Amino acid sequence: MINGSFFIFCIVWILYGIAGRSGIMLVPKKCRGYVWTEDWKRSRGTAYLLLGVPWLLFGLVCRVLSLDLGRGVTCVILLVLAAPSFIHGYVIDRRFKRLREKD
Repeated sequence: MINGSFFIFCIVWILYGIAGRSGIMLVPKKCRGYVWTEDWKRSRGTAYLLLGVPWLLFGLVCRVLSLDLGRGVTCVILLVLAAPSFIHGYVIDRRFKRLREKD
């Protein structure tokens, strides 16, 4: 069920997350030039890691154990695994939106 392009996406998310945690990330114009921009990059990098790492591990477990869970079950599991990333992304979006409005 889980193919090679899934692993490529996971690796890209993990690499972009590591780059974000290191401070190397594309920043939208609305977030550039503030004192908190570096914190924004690190927070976004964490969100990408929270998405890529669990999905990669799930894909590896499915591949090693030769699991074929079906499309519906796999989608539900991937959504559950993505929940921490979505929640973290929502929280940091609200936090930095308030900071942007202050400045």
